[in-house]
Amino acid sequence: MKKLNIKKFFTTQALPLSVAIFTFLISAIFSRIGVDPHHDGIVFKPAIDLLEGKILFKNSYTQYGALLTILQSLSLLIFGKYLIVIKLQTSFFYALTSFFLFKIWTIYEKKWLSLLSCLIWLAMAPFYIYLFLPWSSVYSLFFLVLTLYFLILSLQKHRHKYLFFSGITIGATFWTRQPVGIFLLIFSYLSFLLTLPKNKTKLHTVFRETIFIILGLLTISIPILSWITINGAFHDWWLQSIVSAVVFGRTVGQNFQIKVIFQNLFTNSVGILSLWKLLPIFSVLYLLRSIIKKIRHQSNNSDNVQIILSLVSISSWMQYYPVPCFRHLFWAATPMMGLLPKFVHDFQHMFIFNKTKPNKIISAITLIILLLPIIYLEISIRMSNAVTKLQTVYYTTQLPTLKHMKMSMDEVLFYNNAFDIINTYPEKNIITNGPDAIYGTLKPNTINFHPMYVNWLGINKSVYPNYTEKLSDYVIKNKPIIFSPVTDLMPDYCPIGKPNWNQQILTIPCELQNQ
Repeated sequence: MKKLNIKKFFTTQALPLSVAIFTFLISAIFSRIGVDPHHDGIVFKPAIDLLEGKILFKNSYTQYGALLTILQSLSLLIFGKYLIVIKLQTSFFYALTSFFLFKIWTIYEKKWLSLLSCLIWLAMAPFYIYLFLPWSSVYSLFFLVLTLYFLILSLQKHRHKYLFFSGITIGATFWTRQPVGIFLLIFSYLSFLLTLPKNKTKLHTVFRETIFIILGLLTISIPILSWITINGAFHDWWLQSIVSAVVFGRTVGQNFQIKVIFQNLFTNSVGILSLWKLLPIFSVLYLLRSIIKKIRHQSNNSDNVQIILSLVSISSWMQYYPVPCFRHLFWAATPMMGLLPKFVHDFQHMFIFNKTKPNKIISAITLIILLLPIIYLEISIRMSNAVTKLQTVYYTTQLPTLKHMKMSMDEVLFYNNAFDIINTYPEKNIITNGPDAIYGTLKPNTINFHPMYVNWLGINKSVYPNYTEKLSDYVIKNKPIIFSPVTDLMPDYCPIGKPNWNQQILTIPCELQNQ
C-alpha cells in the first residue's frame, strides 16, 4: 500500500479544491443581488420552457447552444424553477473553472504564482460591478479550460483518451456558445499539429490521432443534433443559433469592419497599463518564442505546453469582439490571466535579478510591485463596487420564480404589482413586447405564441420577418397581459403601476381596467 504524500496531495488536490470553494462562496454571494430582466430572462425562460415540455428552438428561442439550456433545465428539475438555482449553478461552474485553471497554471509556473493568478482572476470578475449573470460564456469558459487541460494531458501522457475527451469538451463549448466553440476547434487543432512529436508527424499517424478528436466531437454533437432534428427544430436552431449570431455581430459589430474588430481586440483598460491589451500580447509573445525554439530544435515539453496554452488563449481572445465590456473581457481573458504573473516573474529575473539570485520574499514583493500599475485600478474599482453592493439594503419579492433574489424596493414593488395582476387574471397569458424575457417566467406554463418570446434589437425582423404580424394577431385574439416598453404600448392597452428601471411597464387591456 502506497504511503500518502501529504505535500503532493495538498498541491494537486487540496489547494485547487480550496481555490474552487473560495471562488464558489464569493460568486454565490453576488449571485443573489439583482435581477436583469433581459440577460437573466433570455436563459431562464428557455430552461423553464424545456422543463415544461416545449420544444427547444421550435417553441422556445435560445440564443446559444442547446447544451446550456439542457444543463440549466436539469438544475431547475432538481432544485425547483427559481432563478437563484441557475445563478448558483453558474457559481459552481466558476468554481470548477478555477479548479482546473490552478491545475493548468501549476504545470508551467510556480505554485504560489498559480495561486496569485487565481486570486487576480477572481478579483477581476465582472459581478462586482455588473449584475451576476447565469450567462452562456461562463459555461463555455469551463469547457474551454477543460479542453486546454485535456490537450496538455494528451501531450504529457501520450494517451489517445485525452484527445477524445478534448473533442467532447470542444463540442460542449460549441453547444454552449457557438462562436467560442468554432474558434476553439480551429486553434486547438493547430496546437495539436504544432506539438506533435517527430515520430508522429507522418500523414497516416496525424490522421489516426485526429480521429480521436473527431470521435469526441461526434460523441456529443450527434445526440444533440439528432434530438433537434427529430423534434423538427433544425431550421429554427439554424436561425436562432447561427443566423441570429451573425445578425447580432453585424449590428453591434458594425458590419464586421476590420477597424472595429482591431479596436475591440486591443481595447483600453482603466489602469496605467492596459491589462486587456497586455494579456493577448503576452500570449502571442510566448507563442512566438516557443515556435522559434521549436524551429531551432531547442524546444522542450514546457514549450509545447506554452504553445497549447497560447493558442487556446488566442481562441478565447476572439470574444473581445463585438462587445468588449467588463464581462466579455473577463471571460475572454481568463485562460491568459496566468501569463501575467509569469511574464512579470520572467521579466524581473531577466532584467532585475539577472546577476544575483534574490530572496524568495524579496522576489515576491518585487513582483507584486511590478504588477500594481497593471492591476491596481482594475481591482480597486471592482472592490469599491463590491463593498457598495454588500452594504446596500435589499428586499425580496412574492413572485415564486424570483424567490431569494435581492432587489431594490422599486423593483420589488414592480414585481409584486405583477404578482397581484397575475393572480387577479389567472386565465390570462403573459407575453412581452420588449427585450426582457424574465416576464415570461413569472407564471407557470405560459404560452409562447411564437418561438421569439421577446422583441429584440431588430433580430426578430431579420430572423423571423413574420414576428410583428404574429404578435398583433395574438394580442387581438387573446388579449394577454403584456409587459411593454413605455414608448411602445400595444393599441387599447393601459399601463398598471410604474415602469421598472429598464422602462418596461405592465399593461392590461383597457376594457379590463374599466370593468
